[in-house]
Amino acid sequence: MKRIGIYLERKPDSGGAYQYCLAMLKSLSEIAKDKEEYEITAYVMYHEWEEITNGMGLRTVYAMKNGFEKGFYYLCEKLLSVNACRKICPKIHPFGRALKKDHIDYCIYPCADKISFMMPTPAIVSVFDLMHR
Repeated sequence: MKRIGIYLERKPDSGGAYQYCLAMLKSLSEIAKDKEEYEITAYVMYHEWEEITNGMGLRTVYAMKNGFEKGFYYLCEKLLSVNACRKICPKIHPFGRALKKDHIDYCIYPCADKISFMMPTPAIVSVFDLMHR
């Protein structure tokens, strides 16, 4: 069985980014119906996602940072190299600890987020339109 995680950080007021996350989640919920081949876990940062993910029958893990974790994570990002962050951040971020505990094989990041390269789990990251650059 493959264990797939999806990182949901955008809130409903994020517009298109939220809608893209929602579309990705709906697609994953379809493959989650094959319980023998896939197990999908939604890692949510805001409680607004829980009703949606639970309604789709997906396992939901709330992984928001507390005040101490936010401060420590911020300092790591600013003061350490990327390699050092990759070693430390999975241990301090609740999301990183949850990925390890749940033995996730792949994690999908529907919205490009720097946390995707700080976690040791193989990642699939969406890159939005960059034409404005």
